[in-house]
Amino acid sequence: GDQLADDVRYGPGGLAVPAPGAAWARREQGWVLEPTPSPQGLQGSGSASVACGAVCEPQRFRIDGSGERLSRELVLQQGAFQTDTRYDLRKRLFSVSSGGLTAGLDLRDSYRIETPDGLPFAVPMRFLIQARDRDSCFRGVCRRSVRRLLLFVDGALVDSLRRPLTDTSTIALRVLFTPGVSRELRIVAEAQGVTFGGLEAAVSGEWVIPELPEGVRLRSCNGVDSDDERVVREVRSATVARRAELEWVVQAGPDFRAWVERLDESEAGAGWRPLEERSPDANGILRFIDDRVLREHTYRYRLFWSDRFGGRLGGETRVEVSRSFGFALLGVQPNPSVGSARVAFELPEAGLAQLEVFDLAGRRVRDTRLRLEAGPQSLALDAGRRLPPGVYRVRLRSEGREARSTAVVIP
Repeated sequence: GDQLADDVRYGPGGLAVPAPGAAWARREQGWVLEPTPSPQGLQGSGSASVACGAVCEPQRFRIDGSGERLSRELVLQQGAFQTDTRYDLRKRLFSVSSGGLTAGLDLRDSYRIETPDGLPFAVPMRFLIQARDRDSCFRGVCRRSVRRLLLFVDGALVDSLRRPLTDTSTIALRVLFTPGVSRELRIVAEAQGVTFGGLEAAVSGEWVIPELPEGVRLRSCNGVDSDDERVVREVRSATVARRAELEWVVQAGPDFRAWVERLDESEAGAGWRPLEERSPDANGILRFIDDRVLREHTYRYRLFWSDRFGGRLGGETRVEVSRSFGFALLGVQPNPSVGSARVAFELPEAGLAQLEVFDLAGRRVRDTRLRLEAGPQSLALDAGRRLPPGVYRVRLRSEGREARSTAVVIP
C-alpha cells in the first residue's frame, strides 16, 4: 500500500528527478513513476468529500440560551444550564432537550447517489421523531414548554412537526437523486423548557435510509454511506428436499431479534405472514429453515424487527421450489388421531422403504417394507390393526436415509 516518506534523495545514489507532470510513488515493488495527482473540488479551508465534491457545511447548535455556535465535528455532545444538544452525523441521530433555556440544532448534509444505469433514483427516506412538551396552569397562569422541528430539502421546507403531543412520529419523504448532483438535507430542531414547574421540552430523532437495490449507493459529505448502514449485510438461500434454508448475515447488537416473514407468490392475493422470531448466532448469522413449502411454488422471505422508533423491514429474498422430490417424513395426519391415521412421506427416487412404529417402551408395533416409486407416498399408521391410545415414534428409512416423527393416538 501507500507509504509516507519524510526524506527523498534525488541525483546520484537517489532517485532521478521526475519530468513535469510525473511523480514518484512508493509501492510494494518499490518506487514507481506515476502521473502527478491532481486534487479537484477543493475550495476554502478543510478537505473535500468524495461524496459531495465540496467542503462540508459546518453544523450549528445553541445551548443555555446563548447565540449560535459552529461545529465541524461529526459527533457532538454539549450541555449546560438544563439544556442538552447532541448529534452523530454518520449514525444520523440527533436530540435537543431543555428544562429552561433554549437549545437547538441546525444540521446540514449533502448527499449524492450512484446508480448502475446512471438514471435518477427516488430514495424513500423516513425521519423517525420522538418529541415531548408539557404545560401547566396554576392560579390562572399557564405555561408551556415548546419544541419545534423543520425539515428542508435544498432549502425548501418539506415538512414540520408542530403537534403538541408526547409522541413518536414518522415523516415519510421520497427524495429524487440524480447521479452527479448533490442534494442538501437540513434539519432544524429546537426545544425551550420552562424552569418554573419543571416543564421540559425535547426533540430527538433519526433519519433512516432504507436498504437500496444492488448497485445503488447513497453517500454524504459527512461520511454517511448506505452500504455501511445496512443491518442485513447478506442473504443466502437454498432449497433442499421439501424445505427452504435461509441465512441472513446481520450487523446488529447482541439483543437483536427479528421475525421471519414469508409471502407465497404462487397463491393469488397472498400477503406477508410472520413465521418465527429468531436471533443471530455469535457470528451474526440468523438462520431459518422453512419445511412448509410446496413444489413449484415461489416464496419471498424478509426480516421484520423493531427499535425505539418502530418497525423495520429488510433482507428480502426470493426462493423457487422445483418439482424434484426429496427424502422427507412429512408427518402423521391427523395427529392426534382417533382410530386410523396415515403417515405421509416423500422419496427422491424409486427404491425400498421401511416404515417402523414404536411405543414408548421401545417395542416395535409395526414394520412395513415396500418398494415404492419416487414422489409423495402415504401409508396407514396401524396397517389395519388399531393401535391402543398412546404416544408412538415413527421411523422412515430408505437408501441409507432416515427420518423420525411422533404420532399420538387418543381414545
